[in-house]
Amino acid sequence: MQIKTHMGVSLDGLVTSADGLPAWDWDPGHDGKSAPLGYTDFMENVGAVVMGRTTFEQGLPDWKDAWPWGERPIRVLTHRPLPDGAPPRVKTSNGGPQAVVDELKKSGITKDVQLLGGPKAIQSFIDADLLDRLGIVVLPVLLESGIPLFPVNATEFSREVWDKSSHKPAKETVRTMRLESQKQLEGRAVHIVYAFN
Repeated sequence: MQIKTHMGVSLDGLVTSADGLPAWDWDPGHDGKSAPLGYTDFMENVGAVVMGRTTFEQGLPDWKDAWPWGERPIRVLTHRPLPDGAPPRVKTSNGGPQAVVDELKKSGITKDVQLLGGPKAIQSFIDADLLDRLGIVVLPVLLESGIPLFPVNATEFSREVWDKSSHKPAKETVRTMRLESQKQLEGRAVHIVYAFN
C-alpha cells in the first residue's frame, strides 16, 4: 500500500484560484463533466481515499449525484462530525496521518491510497514521512493568485546576502525527491510523479 497524490497544479504552482476553485477546473481542455487528466488510470490501483476536511466539504455537493469513488472507503481528516448527506462509506479520522494509515492497513486495504486535499493535508503526510508518491499534473494555465501547493517564502535578490553566502545549497534545509515518471497528457499537460521513499 502506497500513499499517492494526483493533483492539478497551475504552471505557477497553484492548486486553486483565489476563490478556491481547483486548478483542474481552469484546464482549458476540461469540460467539467469528465475525470481530470490521467485520473482514470491513476484510480485503477487505488483501494481507498483519504482527504482533507475542506476538500470534502467543498466537493460534497458536486459528488452527491455522481460519487466518483464507487465503493472505496473514504476517510476524512477531521475532528468534527461530517455534514449531513455524507455517504455511509465516508468516515472521519481524527488521529492525523499515522492513525489513518494504520487504520487502513488494519482494515485490509492492500491497494494504494489516494491522498486528496489541499496543501495542509499534503504537507501533513510529507511531514509524517508517509507520502510515497507526489503526483502532479502541471496544467497550461497561469492563475496568478490562489493557494500554492507548497508555501513559499519569496524574497528579493540581495547582493549583501549573496556576498555572505557560500554559493552552495545547504543540503540539510532541503528535502529532495526522486523523479519516478513523467508523461505528456493529451498534448496540453504534463503528469509528473516524484518518489519520497
